[in-house]
Amino acid sequence: MLGALKNHLIRRGTHGGPDFEHCEHFQTRAGPYLIDVLQPSSIMEGTPGKYPARVDLTHFDNNAPETAREWRTGHRFVDLEVALWRYRQPRWYPYQLEPFAFVTASWKIEELKAPLAAPDSRALIDYLRWDYFRYVDDVGGHNWHRRQKAIAFFATREHLSAQDKVDAYYQSLLDGTVDSDHLALVMEDYGDDIEIKTNAQKMHVPKDYDVVRHNGLDWVRFWWSHHGVIPQYIYYCTPLGTQYQLVIQFSLNRMLPDCDQYWLDRAKSDFEKVITGTRVKTLALPR
Repeated sequence: MLGALKNHLIRRGTHGGPDFEHCEHFQTRAGPYLIDVLQPSSIMEGTPGKYPARVDLTHFDNNAPETAREWRTGHRFVDLEVALWRYRQPRWYPYQLEPFAFVTASWKIEELKAPLAAPDSRALIDYLRWDYFRYVDDVGGHNWHRRQKAIAFFATREHLSAQDKVDAYYQSLLDGTVDSDHLALVMEDYGDDIEIKTNAQKMHVPKDYDVVRHNGLDWVRFWWSHHGVIPQYIYYCTPLGTQYQLVIQFSLNRMLPDCDQYWLDRAKSDFEKVITGTRVKTLALPR
């Protein structure tokens, strides 16, 4: 009973997050679209003029796009805006040196690797599922390579899994020159160990995709973390035609362990409010 009361008081006293009373407004023209963002003030100093007023969707390379890290499956993107917020514990909380968490919000335009079947949320969900599977679980994907490395590790146990031996065996798996008889013995002797080692290092894909609607715009919402246990990134994505998507990414940097129950629900509610400040207007028909 006392524990529940304490948790309730901590949740009530948690403060911080986006400052909705002070917002900054910016617009970006991207091809036939006008992206209009009302961004809550950030604790990070602004950098006027850094982010583009215009993004060329006809010649995307002209925008000097960057390549996203593994959690965005290597999509090419252009940053539009970024903000930083923190969620702090109550002022009476015994540990005050660090907040519960920092949240970095970023707005970006990503180039899709394959055209959508239609410029709508259902087609975008199908694309995201396909892309994560291909990038993570398919032959040649992240988890496939992890498994080949685990096989190479156990296949070279007679050499104490020396790195040069592991690397050579791994390469033979990639180029198809591996001794198939030896490989069969390795799988028979170490199959369970290979699966355990692979599962410990595997990258998980998002499981659930929701569609939420704000300002007449459908957003695909989902979360990702490497181990698939608690959210590390929360995404809202909406198509810009069939070749691009607008992504709002919330990156969660936890500073204190085992404290999600105090701030995460509030943060998710705040993210929904942030999304309402982003609108996309079509100014011309896409080519």
